[in-house]
Amino acid sequence: MANVGSVQEIYRFAQDMGTKAVGVVPDRCVAVRNRHSSCRKCVSLCPADAITLGINSIKINSLSCVACGACSTVCPTGALLSLDPTDDELRRNVASATINAKRTCVIACARMAAKHLADPESFTAVPCLSRIDEGLLLDVASRGITEIVLVDGNCKTCKHHKNDPLISYIHESVNDILASMGSEITVSRVSEFPEKILTDDVRKGVGSDRRRVFADTKDSVKVAALTAGKRSFNEALGIKKKEESLRDVLKIDSDGNFSHSQPARQVVLLDTLDALTQKATKPVSDSLDSRFFAMVTIDKNLCNNCGMCLNFCPTGALTRSKKKPMSNPNAGYFEFWPSKCVGCDMCVDACFHKAIEVNGVVPLSKLFSFEPQYLYVPAQSSKK
Repeated sequence: MANVGSVQEIYRFAQDMGTKAVGVVPDRCVAVRNRHSSCRKCVSLCPADAITLGINSIKINSLSCVACGACSTVCPTGALLSLDPTDDELRRNVASATINAKRTCVIACARMAAKHLADPESFTAVPCLSRIDEGLLLDVASRGITEIVLVDGNCKTCKHHKNDPLISYIHESVNDILASMGSEITVSRVSEFPEKILTDDVRKGVGSDRRRVFADTKDSVKVAALTAGKRSFNEALGIKKKEESLRDVLKIDSDGNFSHSQPARQVVLLDTLDALTQKATKPVSDSLDSRFFAMVTIDKNLCNNCGMCLNFCPTGALTRSKKKPMSNPNAGYFEFWPSKCVGCDMCVDACFHKAIEVNGVVPLSKLFSFEPQYLYVPAQSSKK
């Protein structure tokens, strides 16, 4: 009888063979940065209960993960990154399929793709439509596309059914944003493929799917084997992985300052919104209402200038200014950048005096401004 190995070894190998569909950047997660953060968007949404938030920690169980990508879509700070496919890979796939479909962008869930009703080279398949965020759809719309179609099956009977409200929200939100940007393009959500990309050659779709699956399986086996081999080698030599301290995880410098990082999709989205306004065929709204950007206000009568909001802000949207009010040199200003704010509410949660409010409606003049907004704060106080 072959040597099967211990249960622990089998479990560890199974973990190595897991989807690895989501990468985690801990220092971007507001719940890791501050255990009192109210953000639980990923945990609340995950259809497989694969995400666990501990005390200053976040973990994803790769065995439970169903690789739907919803967690990366809903995460405001970019702490969760989809790896299969990555955002760049997804954009390339969408661009290629859109060309084949003659300027019609069609994105379908895996359940619909598995029916082999449409030409697989004329649409993009994703595990679940919750993997698609407004940024990708707006980017497509800004490139002269005539039609955007989201195709899904019966979500009520799907293992990803918990994601349906998010898909509906994104569908409505992107159409609202397109309208406010003066675009005539709309995104439709349907249960059938557009007629022009239907195919009678079922074998074409099946063959393409099989080639992709076999390629993915081969890569997974190779990665798992290398991972398992490296771990076994290290264990044989008694080498243990160094446990990182919380200071290391959060990348806190010697002065006690946290690291800041703006999600890449924020930068892409700003360019996309600008492109849409340049191509507008209808009046453009004065403001943008979305979950991607926000405005912050500070009540100077409640603020004690402690700076907790500045330190815990994951993107650096709030920083201390060197500028001083002429009327009171002991007071100061915080610089606020609407284009960097992701509306995560970390500043609200970190403020002991509840002096901060966050609003998702952002004036376009301030969003595209190269100058920060100056928020007056009183002289520093020792009150608690």
